[in-house]
Amino acid sequence: MRTSHVRASAVLLAAALLGGCAALRVESPPPTTPAADEVEQVRQRQALATTVLLDELALVPSGEPEVDAVLADVADAAETQLDALGGVWVPFPSATPEPDTSTGPTTEPGPVDPEQIVALLADQADSARTDALTTTDGRLARLVAGIALNRTLAGAALLTALGTPEGSTPESTTTDAVTAQPTTIPAGLSASALGPAIVSEDALGLVWEVVAARSRDQARQEAVDLAVAHRARAEAWAEAAGVAGTADDPRDASYDLPDAVADPGASEADRLAAAAELETDLTAVWVDLLGRASPGSRAELYASAQSAATTATSLTGAVPALPGIDG
Repeated sequence: MRTSHVRASAVLLAAALLGGCAALRVESPPPTTPAADEVEQVRQRQALATTVLLDELALVPSGEPEVDAVLADVADAAETQLDALGGVWVPFPSATPEPDTSTGPTTEPGPVDPEQIVALLADQADSARTDALTTTDGRLARLVAGIALNRTLAGAALLTALGTPEGSTPESTTTDAVTAQPTTIPAGLSASALGPAIVSEDALGLVWEVVAARSRDQARQEAVDLAVAHRARAEAWAEAAGVAGTADDPRDASYDLPDAVADPGASEADRLAAAAELETDLTAVWVDLLGRASPGSRAELYASAQSAATTATSLTGAVPALPGIDG
C-alpha cells in the first residue's frame, strides 16, 4: 500500500508540475527589447545611415560614365562598411500583425541627383566623425573614423567627377578637421605611443623633399608643400608630446628611403606610388592611435589621419572603403 501511495503521489506531483509549466508558458509576457547602450546606439546609427546611403544610391539614374563609376565605388564601400558594422539590428518581431494605417496607394520615390549624394555624404561624414571622436569603444571609434574618412573622400571624388565649381556645395565640418593642431598629448596616450607617428610624419617630409628635388614645375611645388606640411605636423606633435628638442625626441637627421624614391633613375610614377604607400601606412598609424585615445581627445588625431588619407587618395585616385583600416 505504501508503495502504491508513493507512486500515485509521484504521478500527481508530475502532473501538477507539468500543468504549472504549461500555465507559465501561456501566461509569460513576450520578450522585452533590450535597451541599447551608448556603443550600440553609435553602431546602429551608423548602420542605418549606411542603408539610407545605399537606398539613395539605388535611385540615381545612369549618367556620365565617370560619375557612374564613382557612385558604384561609393555603393561598394557602403556594403563593406555595413558588413563591418554588423548590419542593422531589428527588434523582436511582434506576434500580432500591425494594423494597416495606410490611407491609399504609396508613391514610388523619385530619382536622386548625384548632387544630392554629395550633400548626403557630407552630412554622414560629419555624423560619423562626431561618433568616432566621442564613442567609448575604441574599436568602434576606429571603424567609424574609417567610415567618416571614406565619406569625406568619396564626396570630393564625386565633386571632381561632376566638375562642380568649388564653393557651390554644402560645407562639411570634416573639411576643416584637417587644420586641427595638437597642443597636448591626447588622453589615453603617452609620448612614447606618439613616437612612431612623429617619426613617420618627419620621414615623409624627407621623402617629399627628395621627390621635389627630382620634379619640375607644378609637381615640384606640390611636393615641396607636402614636405613642409609633414615636417610641420611632426614638429607640432613633438611639441605637444613634450619631446621636441630633447633626448626623447624620436626624429632622426635622416631616414632610409624607398628604392623608388632614393633611385635617381626611377620613374616619376614609381616615386609617387612609393609615396602613396607611405601615406596610406601613415593613415593607419593615426587611425590606430585614435582608437586608443580617450573619447573627447581624438580630434587632432583624426585631423592627422585625414591629411594622410587625402594625400594618398590624390596620388592613387582610389578611395578605400575604410581608410586607415583596409588601406
